Amino acid sequence: MSDLSRRGILAGTTMAGLSSITAGSSSGDTVSGDRHSPADFGGDPSGQRDSTAALKRWAAQGGALSLPAGHRYLVSDTLVVTVDGTHIAGRGTLVAGSSLLGRTLLRIDASDCIVEDIQVVNPGRVQAKTGPRTGAILLRGHRNQVRGCSIVDFQMCLTTDSTGEFFDNLFAFNRCVVIGTGSEDRGDGITDWGGRSRIIGNVVEAAPGVGGKVNDCRIGIHVEAIGADARNPGNPDHDAASEISGNIVIPSPDGGGRFRRCYSAEGIRGVRIVGNYGRGWTWDGIWLVGASSRAVAIGNVLRHDAPTAAATDGAEWSPDRGGILVYASLGVSQRDVRISDNIVELGRANNYGIAVRAAQSDITGIVISNNSCIADQPGNRGSVGIFSTDVSDVQITNNRVKGPWHYGIAVIATDRADVSGCTVSGTTDFGISCQNNPGLMRVARNVVEQCAHGIESTGNKTAVLSDNVLDRVAGMNLSFAGRDNAIVQNNISTGAGAKVAQFGEGLRVALKNNIGFDQ
Repeated sequence: MSDLSRRGILAGTTMAGLSSITAGSSSGDTVSGDRHSPADFGGDPSGQRDSTAALKRWAAQGGALSLPAGHRYLVSDTLVVTVDGTHIAGRGTLVAGSSLLGRTLLRIDASDCIVEDIQVVNPGRVQAKTGPRTGAILLRGHRNQVRGCSIVDFQMCLTTDSTGEFFDNLFAFNRCVVIGTGSEDRGDGITDWGGRSRIIGNVVEAAPGVGGKVNDCRIGIHVEAIGADARNPGNPDHDAASEISGNIVIPSPDGGGRFRRCYSAEGIRGVRIVGNYGRGWTWDGIWLVGASSRAVAIGNVLRHDAPTAAATDGAEWSPDRGGILVYASLGVSQRDVRISDNIVELGRANNYGIAVRAAQSDITGIVISNNSCIADQPGNRGSVGIFSTDVSDVQITNNRVKGPWHYGIAVIATDRADVSGCTVSGTTDFGISCQNNPGLMRVARNVVEQCAHGIESTGNKTAVLSDNVLDRVAGMNLSFAGRDNAIVQNNISTGAGAKVAQFGEGLRVALKNNIGFDQ
C-alpha cells in the first residue's frame, strides 16, 4: 500500500480556545468529590510489583480517579475506562512492563473524560515492528481531553482509534517523546483519525537513537481521514475541521532521533495548521496530502538544519522533501488551500521550500502568500524556494525567497498562475522560471536581485511580464524560448551583466516601455 493511501484561525480564535482550556485545567475546577488512587485497590505505589489487576479495578471504577505524585505503578496489560465523565488527575506515573508489547497502556472507551498531568513511561522501549503498536493513551469516545501529560518512549503516544469516528477530542499541553521503527505505520507523537479534533500547545520530541542507530520516527502530529466503513454517515463534519496550533515538534537533543514529517494532514477538509514550530524533519515540515481541501497553513516556523549527508530515511518511498508540501495523486481532488505567513528556513537548499504538485489528480485554487523561504547553503541542483507543477489557479504573491536555491520560484505546467509582488535573491539559476504553462501566466511587480539569471519564460501559451525590477543580475535578465506568446512591458534592469535578454526562435513577444533591456 502506498504512503498516500495509507491511513497512515486565526490568532484570536486560537487564543480564545487556549484561554478556555487553561481556565478549566485545575482538578478542583473540573471534578469535585473524593478521588480514588490505585493504592485503594491494592496497587503497589513503589512500582516494584505488577499492579495491573488493581489498576484495572481502579480504571473500571470511573468517576474521580487520582494518580498521586510520587506513585509509580507497573502495568502489563491494557487499562480500560468505560464510565463517561471519568477524570484521572495527578502527577503519578504509569510504567509499561515488557508484557505490554503491541498493546495500549490506557484506553478510554467512554466520552467526556479527562486525563491530566499524569506521566506514562516505557523505560524498556517496548515496541512492535509489525502487528499492533505499543501505545500510551488511546481514545475511543467523544469530547475527551488529554492535557498536561508526559508520555515518554512510546511508538504511538496519544491517539484516537481509527475503527470509528470520534469527534471533539482535545490534546493540549502534553509532552510526547517518540520512538520509531523506520516504517510508515508507526512512530507518531499525536494522531487523530476522523474529524473535529483540537491539538494545541503540545511538545513532541523524537527520542535519541540507541547503540549508534538512528531513531527514525514517522510523524510528530498527524490528522487523517478514516475509511468510509468507519465514518459517521449522519455527521457532515466527518474527516473535517481539525485544528493543530501552537505546537512544537523537534528532533532529539543529540539529533539521533528525527521525524520524517513534523505535521501531517491527510484527507482532512478545513484543517487549520496555525502558529506551530517544527525542526529537523527528514521528509517535510508540513505535509498536506490527499483530499485536504480548504486547508490553511498559517504563521508556522519551520527550520531544517544542514545535515552532513542527504537524508535516506524511508528512501524506498522516494518522497519529495521540503518545508511545506501540498500533494495529491491517483484521482484525488484538493481545492482552495492557503499557505501564508510561514517562515521556512533550510540549512541547505535541498528540494523545496514550499511545493504544490499533483500526480494524476486535481489541485486547484492555491494561495501562497507572505511566506519567507530561506536557504543558508547551496544544495542539490533543482532545488526551488517555491514550486508549482501540474495544478491550476495558483497565486504566488508577496513572498520572500532568499539564498542559493537553484530556482527561486518555478511554475511548471500550471494552468492560470500569478507570481506577483515577490522578492527573490541569491539564486544559482533563474530567480523566477515559468515553463510550459497552458493557461495565463502573469509575472508582475517582482524584484529579482543578485541572482545568476533573472526571469525565464519558455513554452508558455500566454505570458504577461510587467513591472518587474531586475537588480544586479549577473547573467540574462530575461530569457524567452519554446514558442512563447508573451507581453513584456514596464520592466527595469539595473546593474545588469553582459547579456540582458535572450530570445529563442518561433516567439511572439511584444516589448513595450522596458528600461535597460536590448529591444
